[in-house]
Amino acid sequence: MKTRIVLGIVGIALAGACGNTKVLDTWIDSAVTPAPAHRIVVVGLSGDEVTRRLFEDTFSGELNKRGNDAVAGHTFLPKELEGDPDSALALITKEGFDAVLTARSLGVHTEETETQGTAYYIPDSGYYGWNGYYGAVYQDVTATTYTTRTEKAMVETHLYQTSTKKLVWGARSETTSTGKLTEGMRDYAHTVVGDLAKSGFIK
Repeated sequence: MKTRIVLGIVGIALAGACGNTKVLDTWIDSAVTPAPAHRIVVVGLSGDEVTRRLFEDTFSGELNKRGNDAVAGHTFLPKELEGDPDSALALITKEGFDAVLTARSLGVHTEETETQGTAYYIPDSGYYGWNGYYGAVYQDVTATTYTTRTEKAMVETHLYQTSTKKLVWGARSETTSTGKLTEGMRDYAHTVVGDLAKSGFIK
């Protein structure tokens, strides 16, 4: 069996259409003492409005399930502030948020796995009786090789403190495509938020 990687670029949408999320790497600012944020705004960095809203709603919902106070960014951040981080942060701070959770796509790769069929034997014709079987010549039969393609999305998730404008936690995750956007987004959010909770920056 052999595997090769084919690279491509997509948005957060594919990560949402994935399941079986794995957090590959986590970073925490060691200079900051972890404490649960009082109010968190979730911001999806995606050019697709539907994907962004689904991400923000799903992640804020997952955070709220754990007892946090989280809000989806699209509920109050105007579209014209996209690309204007200073104005966006000013509004976020004014609304009483002390943390911002963001996510952006790092791309998608397709793993192609070639699996060789299992080799087995069948007797040559005419050798099914003992006389023919003893010392019979067997045919080596190999099943057809087949290829399995699996799409995996890489996503980067960050948590920033609004008071210092600094990154305090970051994670790189990988999810396997299932083609079901809503279901996959829930799995993705559950896994990443669970890992974030271990850091102490959220409940």
